[in-house]
Amino acid sequence: KRLPQAEIRCQQPYRGLLAIDLKQDCNVRVRVPEFITAKDVAVTSNRGAVSPRAWGNYLELPGRKAGEQIELRYPLALREEEVEIGNPGFRKFRYRVTWKGDTVVRMKLISEPVAKGFSDFDGS
Repeated sequence: KRLPQAEIRCQQPYRGLLAIDLKQDCNVRVRVPEFITAKDVAVTSNRGAVSPRAWGNYLELPGRKAGEQIELRYPLALREEEVEIGNPGFRKFRYRVTWKGDTVVRMKLISEPVAKGFSDFDGS
């Protein structure tokens, strides 16, 4: 995303990396994803040490300068869960879903496949 203050690039779900290239002096506030905590985030800058402050579900980086390149690195855990998708009272399909961070990276059908399905709009 390009803003007047900064260019922001996120590499999720490939890796947990958020890069911020500042164009103006400003205070920076970054939302921490729900699947990690603020202490899981490592913050670095091309201008030296950064000491972020936790503010609710955000990290605050006050007093940043134009030309600064900030990187936030965080873990992207893989997890699996089984879900049912379908309409209540009609056919449901069971899937094994693999998440990387908060992104679905794989869905595998684990129920019996059917030739066609019907919804409550079909009346069948």
